[in-house]
Amino acid sequence: NLRIISSTKTPHQATTMARGPRYTLSTKATTLFVLGALFVPSVSFLPPALRLSKPLPANGISSANHKARNPSILTSIRADDNSRENVDFKASSRLSKIQNTNDDPDSTARRQIILSLLSASSLAPFAANAIGGTDSASLVKSAPIVTADVANAAIASTEGETVKVLKPPLDKRAYETYELPNGLKVLLCSDPTSTTAAAGMNVHVGACSDPKEVPGLAHFCEHMLFLGTEKYPVEDSFSKFLSSNGGINNAFTDSEKTVYYFEMDGSIDNRFSEALLRFGSFFSCPLFTESATGRELNAIDSENSKNLQSDVFRLYELEKDRVNSDHPYAKFFTGNKSTLLEGTKRQGINLRQELVKFYEKYYSANHMSLAVVAPQSISQLKEFVLEAFGEIPNREVNPPEDNWAFLIPPYVEGKSLVPAYKHLVEIVPIQELRQVTITWPVVFKSKEERDDYRLNKPNYFVSGLLGHEGSGSLLSHLKEKGWANALGASDNADLSDFLTFK
Repeated sequence: NLRIISSTKTPHQATTMARGPRYTLSTKATTLFVLGALFVPSVSFLPPALRLSKPLPANGISSANHKARNPSILTSIRADDNSRENVDFKASSRLSKIQNTNDDPDSTARRQIILSLLSASSLAPFAANAIGGTDSASLVKSAPIVTADVANAAIASTEGETVKVLKPPLDKRAYETYELPNGLKVLLCSDPTSTTAAAGMNVHVGACSDPKEVPGLAHFCEHMLFLGTEKYPVEDSFSKFLSSNGGINNAFTDSEKTVYYFEMDGSIDNRFSEALLRFGSFFSCPLFTESATGRELNAIDSENSKNLQSDVFRLYELEKDRVNSDHPYAKFFTGNKSTLLEGTKRQGINLRQELVKFYEKYYSANHMSLAVVAPQSISQLKEFVLEAFGEIPNREVNPPEDNWAFLIPPYVEGKSLVPAYKHLVEIVPIQELRQVTITWPVVFKSKEERDDYRLNKPNYFVSGLLGHEGSGSLLSHLKEKGWANALGASDNADLSDFLTFK
């Protein structure tokens, strides 16, 4: 059900491989997954000719990497003589042939505004090409981009002062952000008009920090925190307490974070205060009992079995298989009985001891962030939070990604289970599905480059342009032709040293 097609062409020549009847999507339910055929090993991937004219050109949309070594790529979707849906990638070196020359003044102004937002010193070479006759340097001057250094300087200048939370003009709720003595970062929101209260805890450690010998340990730790603490030893007592107060709870383990959250009726002060106490004990005194450890393995194994029949998870695992096998993103994140039970026994590892070691190594207040929203006042919420979370130990640990980010390259040719780029992959899905996915890896060279990216958010602009669904948009054009019913563009994997845009 998986076919990998190799190409000895250059990455950009390889894009023409998608042409021809053997890639026709209508013959059977097929997912075409492309990663790195347009591989860009740099953060500066924005196209030099973003067009915002009202009508979409009849032959598609154009995009090109601003680096001279990368020819521009024209992506168009059309029907062949047999009315089959094909994805046709064409290399084009002359964008002028496909640009609409009948732009009105408003259209030109819109392009200038967008490009002024996108322009930075690193992107200056393409600005003048995108807007004919416009000096790129003037665009950069008109809309300077905030850098990580500027942001850090601004933060440093406000140390010791109350941080003002920016909010929309119509938002009448009160906010406050601060840090507890143990280093826990807190954001409070008081909403007197609501009867619902909620809280979420972000722990800055995820599945990338799993020991190589115990895949799935971070996910297993997430499950185990719900099964009893020293203050509230009865298993599932937190879930039962929430159910009796109209509440729910959940959690998830990501690559570099684990998030726990709940919501409930917040109209009774002492009930919400008790919920926070119970929730806070997860992070200060969990039990990790032997009996619960054994039983919860069944839940982990069941979750993994369910994922095997999900096309979303199958595509997700395939994406991870294209990463350098030495990079932590290539690990098996979910875990199952084979890795957590049989594998540990075979290696002579005590699973509970390994679980406690993982928790004590990474679950530290200085790498946790708490958010609380409730109808109570800010002063009252601060009392609740201090009592419930003030005992979480601060182990003064360094960020987990310091052990691998910018040290282990995420994409190395010949070091992945599935070739990373210059390849197309055809997949037969579980469900009736016709889908084309093109993914661009964006690899950061340094922490500063990553921070600049996150502050400037170029992906938001590109997502908005490609994902727009109004008149004249790419999706409206495809719908008119009967070739698509949905289109999306967004970040997917988002790690300290790279992300993927798809």
